[in-house]
Amino acid sequence: YAIIGVTALFSVQKPSRIYITKLLDEILRHESQQSLTNIDEKCCPGDRDDNLWVTINNYKIPSTQIEWEETCFLDKSFHGYYTWPKVIKYCVNKRIRYTQNAMPEQVAILYDRFIDKNFIVQLTQTMILNEEDGDIKFSRKRFQMYKVHIGLFRNFGIVFVESFIEQLYVLIHEIIREKQEGCHRTAAEMVAGMIRGSKHWTLDMNQDPRRMYRLIDYICLLITNNHKTETTFNETSRWYLALKLNNFQWRIPSVWYMINDHAKELLDHPQKPIRQYIANVLVMSISFNVILPNGKSTRHPNIDQFIDTLCERLHQAIEVYERAPLVNYSDHVGEINHEARKALNLIDTGVLGLCAIILSSPYDISLYVPDALVLLCEHSQDPDPIQVNNILILIM
Repeated sequence: YAIIGVTALFSVQKPSRIYITKLLDEILRHESQQSLTNIDEKCCPGDRDDNLWVTINNYKIPSTQIEWEETCFLDKSFHGYYTWPKVIKYCVNKRIRYTQNAMPEQVAILYDRFIDKNFIVQLTQTMILNEEDGDIKFSRKRFQMYKVHIGLFRNFGIVFVESFIEQLYVLIHEIIREKQEGCHRTAAEMVAGMIRGSKHWTLDMNQDPRRMYRLIDYICLLITNNHKTETTFNETSRWYLALKLNNFQWRIPSVWYMINDHAKELLDHPQKPIRQYIANVLVMSISFNVILPNGKSTRHPNIDQFIDTLCERLHQAIEVYERAPLVNYSDHVGEINHEARKALNLIDTGVLGLCAIILSSPYDISLYVPDALVLLCEHSQDPDPIQVNNILILIM
């Protein structure tokens, strides 16, 4: 009940947002775009010159706080994709925050408590130990604690960041095995609260991807860096984060291109859980290559080219797998043929990707679906890779 009460107080004390309303012409002139008259004459759904400015491709990072506040951030992803409203109401990237010298008495009660580092240490330990019979699944209690972190960083900005960063380092470097899972979950909740609460921080602090460019760049860095010594859990976590970029939809085309190019090189990854994530991320990266009536898609990875490339690589992998034995026996000792093994991995990922492509269009039959179905049907009678994997497990 204490956590629920604190969450309620943070919600009541939440500083109000600042909204402004502008004519579309005024916004476009500020963004050096064409006039509304020209847009109305040729407006069609999809990628257009007049909606490039809301994507991360054309984003220029503001150099001053004034530029940051004057930038028009549009959290609604439908703005500009189909057409433009005549008038747009949006939230200024600025929020009134409480400071030590300017806050009501009831707000100061919470401030004085959380400014105490010892209290934050005790709170962190409570979060770790607050489990029921070892169950660490998501619950309403955990969600309430997550909302506490949102309230802290939303209402007070970066005041408490240093104290929580210290606790984060302690949590992620926990060496006692029995406590690691709870510590890592608590650290994840803290980071999630920071990210959500920082949505309207100032430029110096810092659902429009341009506002979240630092987080997007960080996720891209996690994906593209070569982590040869990483565990399967850590690497799958990185690809799971990449899946969450789906929230930005069509407005991060350059990011989808980068992820698509990188993921295609990892189709034969040795770890099956990672290959499953890679297949899902690949399908997501091409899912925004949608062409609506009278529309066009020019900025995203082309799905037809992707399927053609995938089919070619699948045929090559199948030839290798059929030509080379998966296991070579010498003196009753089995040795895995790594070339055949990589081919089998690629086939597995390719089939997962094709299935995901087909399932991604449940309400219509896109032009690329028949080709994907034909390719899957051609190999419907192939030997079950699961049986092969069982043999490999026995050998290894």
